[in-house]
Amino acid sequence: MAEQLEAELILEREQISARLKQYTISQNWTLLEMESGMNNTTRRIKADSKEYMLRIYNNHREPSIVAVEHKLLHALHALTEPIAGIVTDKAAGSSKKDVTQLYVPYPVVGLNGQTCMVATDGSLFALYHYIQGTRPNPEYLPHIAELGYAAGKLSRQLAQLDIACAPVYDPYWKLQESYSELTGSKLDEILHSSPEIKARAPKWHTLQAHIQSIASVCNQAAELPQQWIHGDIVCNNTLVQEDRIIAVLDFEFAAIDARAMEPAVIIADLLGGVLPEKEKLEAVSVFMKAFLSKTNLETDELMLMPDLVKLRLLDVFLHVVTRYDSKLSSCELLCKIIDDTVSNIHYIETSEAFQQIFQ
Repeated sequence: MAEQLEAELILEREQISARLKQYTISQNWTLLEMESGMNNTTRRIKADSKEYMLRIYNNHREPSIVAVEHKLLHALHALTEPIAGIVTDKAAGSSKKDVTQLYVPYPVVGLNGQTCMVATDGSLFALYHYIQGTRPNPEYLPHIAELGYAAGKLSRQLAQLDIACAPVYDPYWKLQESYSELTGSKLDEILHSSPEIKARAPKWHTLQAHIQSIASVCNQAAELPQQWIHGDIVCNNTLVQEDRIIAVLDFEFAAIDARAMEPAVIIADLLGGVLPEKEKLEAVSVFMKAFLSKTNLETDELMLMPDLVKLRLLDVFLHVVTRYDSKLSSCELLCKIIDDTVSNIHYIETSEAFQQIFQ
């Protein structure tokens, strides 16, 4: 076992080395400890006195997706009101972060002049300047407020962008089009693919009914103000320093969508979190107050918010269904998503206190 582990570590170092050789950074590098993402492999690299984050994309091998992500990041760095970047302390000759800024990843240009690179096995990877920080605590209200401030500020900044590229991903309001392959017969087949899933048939059919009835909400969402959104600002995609969120990460799923979907996605995540029901309601209220202190939403956007949260929940459900059908997600995960989605949609529809937050 020890020999196998050692062989795997040697192989990983060789693979990392082959990727890093495509950059001008020092090849005298070391690996530092860091959390890896759920969707992609990430490694923290120290080369001489500088630190980087190597990201290997596991979800896809489509350079166009990374190209859109990097165009967004470069556009955010170029704004008059800086939202990101490394602040260089020339006197000390080192890099430091200005905690008044909200940072986003900044890709390093490779020897070929590109920021999206292709490994010999065909996988995509990119190198980013490393941003120091830790993940916020989703049970800590001050961090949830910070999530609101960061999301509101980023939403305001993204509204200013006019970049010459089309998003790869569809907006949430194209839900039924995005999952058109999940026909009634296909969903029935998946329902009967496992005793555990089949036991949830009433909940499954409830979710099917919600998917059909959400069409009117999608039509309304399409008429709301549209702009670039991050689309996945959750605690795992942010960094905190000294109780303050200083960075938003992972723009892989950015799209042009109803701008109100940005907070809706975060609220859906808060409802699915570990907090008890009373604390969840307080968390949503704290988040929305902070978000609206940094940017504005119109009355019709706020009034539709509960339905937009449902739209996000249904999208996640269908996403996991697709992954399960492709053998990329477990039956256990799909069963949990079924239970949680039904429970959270019921809460949204029946909780007057929740609905009043947006009135």
